[in-house]
Order: sequence, then structure tokens, then C-alpha cells
Amino acid sequence: MATVRDLYEILAGRPPYRGPTPQTIVTRVLLDSPPPPDRDRDEGSPPIPPELVAICTRAMARKAEDRFPDARALSEEIQAWLEGARRRE
Repeated sequence: MATVRDLYEILAGRPPYRGPTPQTIVTRVLLDSPPPPDRDRDEGSPPIPPELVAICTRAMARKAEDRFPDARALSEEIQAWLEGARRRE
């Protein structure tokens, strides 16, 4: 089953939290928001559509009230983006 963390890694090409030790990573998870998935990408990486950055950022928000209310709402947002991408093609 895919998670929001998986979406972040697919878009960013890296995990949302990194650090030299597991304790550092846990501390960052508890205290910090992850950077937007389009920040610090490798030069030459394809751009991430801004709509997907917004969806992922909202899904990873620190405060529950800032996230999607449930998995269905997140799924519907991603599906709407996919349908729009297909129309644009």
C-alpha cells in the first residue's frame, strides 16, 4: 500500500527527512515540516508540476487540520490532477 511518504519520495527523489543518525531523523520528524518536494532537487531532474507539489505538501502538513480530511479526499485530488494531465496531453 502506497503512503504519502511514498508520494513524496517519488516526487522528490529522496525521503522527506534525512540525517546522520536515526535519532536525528526522528527528531526532525517530530519537530520539522519536510521541505517541499521540489526543493534541493538534482540539477537536470524533470520539474514537478506545481499542483502535485501542493497536493504532497498539504498531505504532509504538520497540523492535522491542514491535511486532507481523509485518504479519499487525497485520492480524489490526485485523480483530478491525473485526469487534467490526460486532457492536456
